[in-house]
Amino acid sequence: KIIEEIDEISNLDFSILDNIKKSTELIDISQYFNVSDEQFNSEWLIKDDDELKEIYPDKCLKIEQELNLSAELEKMNTDDIDAIAGASGHMLGTIFSYKDDEWSKALYETGFYLGKYIYLADAYEDTEKDIRKNNFNLFKNKVNDNDFESYIEDILSMMISSCASAFETLPIFEYREILRNILYSGIWTRYEIIKKRKEKKKDE
Repeated sequence: KIIEEIDEISNLDFSILDNIKKSTELIDISQYFNVSDEQFNSEWLIKDDDELKEIYPDKCLKIEQELNLSAELEKMNTDDIDAIAGASGHMLGTIFSYKDDEWSKALYETGFYLGKYIYLADAYEDTEKDIRKNNFNLFKNKVNDNDFESYIEDILSMMISSCASAFETLPIFEYREILRNILYSGIWTRYEIIKKRKEKKKDE
């Protein structure tokens, strides 16, 4: 759940999307924005699996391996946070590090820790629902601990701190402040919404 919903974006600068597309060609961004078909360039079509595998064979293989590892760890009902969140981290790190150059390590680390954060935040949000449905959730045995909320906040903070540290080493000048705002504020806004929703349900 990197982006859950964006209701309306006006005066969208499509050069940002073009830069993302040229960097990875792995993401169909159009589904996340409420704009008419006429506003989107016809190039904004996700490539099929075979074409992607031809262009990025190593990346596709790595992503497939990490997806399989994540599924296996869930079947094992693992409580190894580093292993299962790491699988998501490696997937996003692989996408972020789109070419082998002097910045690939920092890009990989930025994606890696962001991917771990996303997995852990999603598990936190879905804990009670997964328990009700008897689905796997990394935190099902911790949710009733007295320090559960502080525990979650600590590990999420560690992930974003590491992500931000890697991000700050990158020579990003265009849209840097927008990206900083997402890392330092936007994701925590989402976390606070989830936290307050959980607190409200407990009080009902």
